Amino acid sequence: MASAMTSKVSEIEKLAMDIGNTKDERRIPKLLLRMENILNNATAGTAAAAAVKQDIWSFDLLPLLLMAMRRDFSNVVGTWETGVKLAELAYRLMVNIYVTKAEDPEETFEKKLVPQFCENMLVLAKRLQNCYCEAVEKKLYSEMSSDKLLQCYDRVISFLVNYLRQKRTMISHTIHSPWFLQIFVTDDPETPVSTLKLLRSCISYQADLCRTMDKALFDSLMEEMIYDLATGDSAELAGETIRTLLAIVRNYPDSLEALIMKYSGLRLLLTKWTGQVTFGRELQDFVRLLDAKSGDRATMELKIRAATMIQSYWRSFKVRRELKKANKSLAKFQRKFRQRQQARKKQSETTRMRRELEYEVAIRRRKLLAEKREMEVKLMSTLPASTVRTHVQKQQEEAAIRIQARYKSWRERGKLEERKNMAKVVRATVTIQRAVRRWLRAIQYERMMEKLKRIAPISDETRAEIMDSIQRQQYISKPKERNREELTSQYRSSQAMMHEFIVNSLRAPKEDLEREALLSRLETDAQLLMSAPKLEEALESDVYKFTSNSTPAQIHAQSRHRLEMRRLQCTDTNWWRALQFEEDDEADDESKYLERRTDVMYIDGRIY
Repeated sequence: MASAMTSKVSEIEKLAMDIGNTKDERRIPKLLLRMENILNNATAGTAAAAAVKQDIWSFDLLPLLLMAMRRDFSNVVGTWETGVKLAELAYRLMVNIYVTKAEDPEETFEKKLVPQFCENMLVLAKRLQNCYCEAVEKKLYSEMSSDKLLQCYDRVISFLVNYLRQKRTMISHTIHSPWFLQIFVTDDPETPVSTLKLLRSCISYQADLCRTMDKALFDSLMEEMIYDLATGDSAELAGETIRTLLAIVRNYPDSLEALIMKYSGLRLLLTKWTGQVTFGRELQDFVRLLDAKSGDRATMELKIRAATMIQSYWRSFKVRRELKKANKSLAKFQRKFRQRQQARKKQSETTRMRRELEYEVAIRRRKLLAEKREMEVKLMSTLPASTVRTHVQKQQEEAAIRIQARYKSWRERGKLEERKNMAKVVRATVTIQRAVRRWLRAIQYERMMEKLKRIAPISDETRAEIMDSIQRQQYISKPKERNREELTSQYRSSQAMMHEFIVNSLRAPKEDLEREALLSRLETDAQLLMSAPKLEEALESDVYKFTSNSTPAQIHAQSRHRLEMRRLQCTDTNWWRALQFEEDDEADDESKYLERRTDVMYIDGRIY
């Protein structure tokens, strides 16, 4: 950053030296344009750019630039384009340079350079206007055509407009400048368009400009605009003139009466431009103001027209909004109606299909029952009487069991509501007991605090005795002084313990994950084994339910299997008797275990 700033400063110094050493004044504008490249190379907002602007102010290059804008650029390299570039560079510096009071104690920038910049911009615009008029009238063949000169003039005026937008205190000074009146009063139909835009912009930036303007200057401007309307044939110039007059009348209503009294044929003159597309609504507004013949009346009519327009816009907006709401409501109603119709149709179709299915199922069930009964009757006719009696008795028992099951389920369902109420009562009782216990604890705490409050404060003598005993105890039990070896050994032992703790803490998460994974696998395998079917009902597809992916479970099962096979080989009895004997032993062990455990309950095959 420092090197960059040094290079920029050296360039400004070199430029100042070159300008001071030059003897040909025609080379000064080209030398000043080198500042544009220096500013472009410096990044905006950085310290380098600020240093460049500071050096430009320190070496008085800005006043020199403003002085160079007043010269005739027809004999300079680049002609008037060089002048426009200097104007752009001056505008850029005037906007971006910030001068403090310490750097400019006499306020030269605000009091001299700012008015000089506005004045020089008008001078440059006037000379461009003269060159353009000569090029158009005499049809001179020079390095720049009339179109380029007009573009240069428009650019200079736009720079001045942009600067006045930011520096509004210079608007009055710019308008009262004699150079402004000189560029305003011209017979050329092209350049006044930009000049009128400048005047209209100044009026919009400063509302009281027309009231504070010099009367002679105001009359001269009005006469020139009326003259352009009367003698000019350019629709663009006429439109810009009408817009400027409309802005003047709206900001300074008193000028309307003077305009009507002084230029009585203005209303008739405007009929020449009626129907032109270029004007838009401005011509109608200006004609309406002229018909009012009074500033107050024009203001009132303008307000009435604005109120009428607002009311019409509001009513149209309200109607469109209501229509939009009505369309949305109608669309929503139709959509809901169709959805409801489809839902009803679908529901009726579903109900019909369900009823048909239920009817078919009932018919099929009756048919199956009839076939089953017919088959049973045929089978029973072939069996002996004793077997028939046994079969009938078995059917009666099955029917009785079903009836009992249905009755028990009905009875339990009847008790379900009572059990729910009992559960609610139990929960309410528990809640009340907890609240009572909290209340009792609060009362006990308050009583304890009251007892503490009743304890009398100790006296100063007792407090002194207690402090003496505390200090004596501290002196007796003061920490033992240790030498450097003991402290070193203690430090090393603590470091070893910390290292062991860190190692164990790093190892513990991994062990916990392995333990959780093993427990989840064991739980999954146990659930699979518990949900497995009985051995006599097992199929080949159920083999995976009797297998376990856990290595400890596999090893344990393999060892148990080997021990069992050895025990069966050592005994003389059959293997199934041995298994039966073992099951009986396990049942006896379980009953003995339950008898020993007095803290468990065995209800309905479950341990509580």
